[in-house]
Amino acid sequence: MNRIHGLAIRAGVALPGLQEVADQAPDVALELVDRVVAPADGTPRYRSGTPDDPTSRVEISDGADGHTYFRYGDGTTFDVAHREPPAIVRAAIAPGQTLEDLTAYLYGPVLGFILRSWGRLALHASCVRIGDSAVLLAGDSGSGKSTTAAALAARGFPVLSDDLTALTNGASGHPIAWPSFDHLRLWSDAERIVLGSSDRLERITPTWDKRRFPLTGDVFVTQPCPVNAIVVLGPRGDRTKATIRTMAPPRALLTLTTLTYANYLLDRMMRAIELAQLGALVQSVPVFRAFPASGAQGIAGLCDAIVRAATRGAPVSR
Repeated sequence: MNRIHGLAIRAGVALPGLQEVADQAPDVALELVDRVVAPADGTPRYRSGTPDDPTSRVEISDGADGHTYFRYGDGTTFDVAHREPPAIVRAAIAPGQTLEDLTAYLYGPVLGFILRSWGRLALHASCVRIGDSAVLLAGDSGSGKSTTAAALAARGFPVLSDDLTALTNGASGHPIAWPSFDHLRLWSDAERIVLGSSDRLERITPTWDKRRFPLTGDVFVTQPCPVNAIVVLGPRGDRTKATIRTMAPPRALLTLTTLTYANYLLDRMMRAIELAQLGALVQSVPVFRAFPASGAQGIAGLCDAIVRAATRGAPVSR
């Protein structure tokens, strides 16, 4: 049995990068099959990419059987029965792909959708532990979430998650962040910024140009952690140092509504639940907006600013 995003997963294969946990009732049961066929009468839930570029094509639809079907341009497919726990996930690895390729989808969009369909909040964020608390690094794709987490890990700050951070409320009602997998995924330019070169890390799979930044020993957090701060990463700019400011709750709420995970898959009821959860989140956790400088020096200054904000707070934005 493995655990990721607070979900216990039972699978017939060893899932790469996940923490093993004692036998318990699974939240998700994974079955690898030769083929998954979406019903022809399915209702489209999401579609992206263009028909003339099948590698970028993503099609997600709901079947009359109550299942949700995921089909990716490389041929990887999922049949997800998610109405109640345990979710049953039937998955087919595309020809020429690997289990690592499949888990890139499983750990992200598929499990992210299951979390959201069960009313659990998940942010498009990486997460590190500073002191005894978790700090979420939220942002759009390409904003530097994984790069910043890797730079903080290189300083010895443990990492909980990459790209998707699942949240629940603890016994006191305070938000808790859950661990994901034992590595970060970096593009080669991010590896160069963090490590000074782009040839030290191995590719996660031969078919994907992202590199595995391993989180070994105490640098990977295996237990959930209370959230102390959320830092929203803004675009890098031509500035001499990073700036970071506190966001007022109304502005933080509006910003985080664009940074929840798999929000393109939510229906009206799911969005209403999300809005209530985010309203409670910004009232209990400070949210900061950070603007890094460019390059390796910029990431160093950003890390300094994040540590200061997490430990001593930051001035309120005017």
